[in-house]
Amino acid sequence: MHFYKSQGEDLRLNKIIALYKNELIKISKKVSIIIFMIVMILGCFGLGGVMKFMEAQTAQFSTAYSDPNQTQWYTDDLTTQIQSQTTYLADLDKQIEAMPDTSENQMALQSLKDQRADVYMQIEMMQTEIDKEIYVGYQSNFLTLALQDLTNLKSEIRSLEAVPAESRDSAWQKTLDSKNQLLTDYLGILDSKNFEEYIKIMENSVADNDSLSASDKEIQSEYYTLWYQLDPSGGMDDMTMSNQAQTIAQSVGDMRRSINDKVDYTGYGQSMTPMSPDQVGDMENRLAVTEYQINHNSVAVNNGMDFSANSSSSIFGFGLFIIVLMMLVLAGGAVSQEISSGSIKSLIIAPVKRWKIFTAKVLSLLTVGFLALVVLYIFGMLSQGIFFGFSNIPYVYASNGVAAAIPFALYRFLSLLVSYIDIIVYMAFAFMLSVLTRNTAVAVGLSIATYFGGSTVMSVMMILPSYEWLKFIPFGNLNLNSRIFPFSSMMQTLTMSYPGLTTGTSFTPPSLIFSLIYLGIFLFCMTYTAMDSFNRRDLK
Repeated sequence: MHFYKSQGEDLRLNKIIALYKNELIKISKKVSIIIFMIVMILGCFGLGGVMKFMEAQTAQFSTAYSDPNQTQWYTDDLTTQIQSQTTYLADLDKQIEAMPDTSENQMALQSLKDQRADVYMQIEMMQTEIDKEIYVGYQSNFLTLALQDLTNLKSEIRSLEAVPAESRDSAWQKTLDSKNQLLTDYLGILDSKNFEEYIKIMENSVADNDSLSASDKEIQSEYYTLWYQLDPSGGMDDMTMSNQAQTIAQSVGDMRRSINDKVDYTGYGQSMTPMSPDQVGDMENRLAVTEYQINHNSVAVNNGMDFSANSSSSIFGFGLFIIVLMMLVLAGGAVSQEISSGSIKSLIIAPVKRWKIFTAKVLSLLTVGFLALVVLYIFGMLSQGIFFGFSNIPYVYASNGVAAAIPFALYRFLSLLVSYIDIIVYMAFAFMLSVLTRNTAVAVGLSIATYFGGSTVMSVMMILPSYEWLKFIPFGNLNLNSRIFPFSSMMQTLTMSYPGLTTGTSFTPPSLIFSLIYLGIFLFCMTYTAMDSFNRRDLK
């Protein structure tokens, strides 16, 4: 008896497998599928080529912008400004000389003297720019910062020297001596152009600043250490890269202060907002990811736009878009097209139960979608590797303040699998419409309209208050990538990746567990509805 039962189960399974193979053969013969796949593959390489061309154009522009001939233009412009300021300085001298030194003129006379001091300081600074070939208004590196610090330091020394003799004491002399020594150090840096020495001066300045607390001193000192670690040239090689390095170093300090004070100083949430324990934990994880990337040389510091990372997003984003359209077309016509052509009758009159036909169609659609995803992964990675080299920047994640990493190739494949969940949901919707309406145009049209309308619905939801019922809208439970891989944006740049701390006044996506359960129930309902209609209705 057991033997016959087992044999019957094998027979039913063999029928489903045969139907499944038949469905795959029919799908493979569709011209539309071949066209979609060709467009996807060509798009992968086309987008990679376009992004590489844009990178070359940007590099060419940067080279032209940093042409050594620009130095002469900078010098001429500064010389013109010096001449203008010198004329203005002479005019101020005449006004000061002509104004009677009376009690009622003291305020106006002091104002003119202050203006004269400011103009003189500007002239002195611009002349130093020309002499040292450091152009504050046209460049951004540690030397321009040092020159600005030097100018401010000279102003402080003049103020100290203006103190009346009877008010000077040992503290005054000690301050003046330290300022003069610092002035000597700055002048030495401008001559040697040694970034490491500049960092030492800044760290010593932080250590000697009695107005800072011990934790603030540690954070500020770490800022300079990270800046030097991320950009050892201090902006001399690439000022854009140096600006990014400083921003990253600053973000580390902001996160550390936020964790210490439990107040959001990052600027990504509302300004100076207290943080809940969960938000502090999230900040600790992001800090752990940042430090891991810095320590393992996988931090995203580049000379402008990261074309490699952007090309990866563009290539796989385009590929997923083509797969979605392909699967909506396939699922939308899986039943209705065969009913209209009459080809389904050959299956119905055969000694096969309808649920087996239905199961075979669903499995074949899932298989085709998965195979398309694999093709996208292969050609997307290949395109990325050909044009920008195969990425060695891993996906870094953190839990409980401890960071770890997975290789980029594995992360990319897993992220595509997670994106496939969205595709399955839209595909199930199109397949259900195909069964219910028995009209391919309606099924495909409505499913595509729903797909494109989802982004609009999400945009509206994001500006609505965080009502409880919003989490039951299907679109709010899609896009699981951002929740399964919450640190993915930090692979491109640390300076623009933080989503901010939510305040509870705007819509936030449901938890990952809720979304997975919701989507599971949603898929079951659509599949059951489609199967019930397929089994019960007359397929004429």
